[in-house]
Amino acid sequence: MRKVRIAGAVATVLLAGGGLAWLPAVAQDGGPGPRMTFGFNQRFDFNDNLDLDVTSAGNSAQSFTGLSFGLVNQTEISTLAFGAATDIRLLDGPNSGNTVEADLDNTRIDLGYDRAVSSSSLSVTGVYTMNQIDNALTLPAFGPGAEVPEDLGQLSGTGQRRAYALGAGLSFGLDDPVGYELTAGISGLDYANTSDPGLTGNNRGNIGAAMVLQLSPVDQGQIGLTWGSFNSFDPSVEDSTDLALDLGVTRDLPNGTAGVTVFANDYSDGSDSRAGFSLSRALDLPAGSLAASIGATQLEGDNPEFTGSLAWQQELAESSFNLGAVRAVQNDADNVPQYVTGLRFGYDRELSPLAQLGLDASYSLTEDTTSPDQTQTATFSAVYSHALTEDWLVDLGYTYSQREENTDGMARSNAVFLGLRRTWELRP
Repeated sequence: MRKVRIAGAVATVLLAGGGLAWLPAVAQDGGPGPRMTFGFNQRFDFNDNLDLDVTSAGNSAQSFTGLSFGLVNQTEISTLAFGAATDIRLLDGPNSGNTVEADLDNTRIDLGYDRAVSSSSLSVTGVYTMNQIDNALTLPAFGPGAEVPEDLGQLSGTGQRRAYALGAGLSFGLDDPVGYELTAGISGLDYANTSDPGLTGNNRGNIGAAMVLQLSPVDQGQIGLTWGSFNSFDPSVEDSTDLALDLGVTRDLPNGTAGVTVFANDYSDGSDSRAGFSLSRALDLPAGSLAASIGATQLEGDNPEFTGSLAWQQELAESSFNLGAVRAVQNDADNVPQYVTGLRFGYDRELSPLAQLGLDASYSLTEDTTSPDQTQTATFSAVYSHALTEDWLVDLGYTYSQREENTDGMARSNAVFLGLRRTWELRP
């Protein structure tokens, strides 16, 4: 059976926003008909260096009151998923004077629609996020994956970070010897009320087409061409367009898939052109999944750079873990190429029918290709969760964070938090 790849524009939305994976579990369980979930959480957070300054300005206390809503409607041929969540934050910190600041944080809206009929399919995805920058200086603020946001190495100070991405993909002729895919996507990044005037946003867009060839009962080839555009809100940053060509072959195996892809990108300003290849392997495990890739990318005038990715999820008898890693060449918020590395590990263990322990660790590295500038972040958190009743859970946790920029030095913070949460499920 043909396995059609996720087209570029839709994949960009899923990676940039984490897709719909954050929705409550009911949204992922399957089953026909509409399902709704409502969530409430209250968390108190105490941090000794919230802004991750090299020299801490003092202790901060935060209160987060969170509300969430999720809707999933499934039929035999389509799935519609919508989710919205936000926190009302109260902040008492060294920079707030004698007042308690109130604002929104961790705001997120997700939309996904998939429809498959006969030999055609349609997919639409969208995500909007808004975060307070002082709570978004390390990798975990951007979702559960290891992907590194384009501006993580540039973030500093306070203010709001807002991002959106919309994508659509249409595939047809899936059961024919030759199939086709059309994709389109837009995304944007913006900031408001920032203390760092160097933070500027951008808009991106792309349109793509691909041909999928059924080479044999188990082999398929792909030929894709994508046009992209970049527009910065900073007048000193040059706007540009790019054209990307990718060629790939994928083979279906008894326990997964294997593939090889070669690609080349040409930019209108000529400075960011690149080419490379990737070898991939996906395994279906008895109680989990494993997908990995390895390859290299070469920027024009530079040596080839190692790239790769890993995504491993495993369920055990009384625990589960996930491991993610990515090494890539991607453009930053000013469209300058950078080398990024992201690592993420999560572990959950059931201590008793009423208690659970969760551990999470992450690391990120962004390296500027035009200067020696680089930024490293690392976090570790431990959360103990206990069910007070059938519906209410209490969380008690600790988080250690650090951020190091070679131009400023190392900053560290410690935080403890206490939270109470509940979700309600409704089937109309």
